Amino acid sequence: SLSLSLSLSLSLLQEAGGGDGDTASSLSEALQGCSSVRDIIKTLISHGSSQVEKQMKERELQLERQNTKVEHLKSQIDVMALTLAESKGYADKLSMLVGQYDAANSALNLGLKYAEMALEVSEVLNSLSESEQNLLLANCTKAGQSDNKLSRLVFGIGYYALLP
Repeated sequence: SLSLSLSLSLSLLQEAGGGDGDTASSLSEALQGCSSVRDIIKTLISHGSSQVEKQMKERELQLERQNTKVEHLKSQIDVMALTLAESKGYADKLSMLVGQYDAANSALNLGLKYAEMALEVSEVLNSLSESEQNLLLANCTKAGQSDNKLSRLVFGIGYYALLP
């Protein structure tokens, strides 16, 4: 009669939605075979500890899954950190190259400036030399010496005046 009332209570509990259907039916079947209160208590303790054990295993499995996910995320973070460090190294090298190219560009601009100044000086010296040649030729012509030999001499002097 005691086991019958327990079975009835378990059936009502199962219908009300309290507890797992398999758990309630297995407990009900186990209690059916009990003949004393002592057997009922042993069955309840045994059944309860097996349920706790089952839940512990489920929790351990969930914890293991979560730990696996955490380890996977840690490895992804490590890969990203390595990629970031590699990218930083490339950025540093590129920055250094840009600095070198900027320095080379500055040196080339300075060289171009000096070359332009040298060209201007050369043009001024050339003009001055031509003016001196024309003046010398004009003076010689006034003096009555305008033959080809004198002309070659004047232009030869002008040519040698341009040499360093």
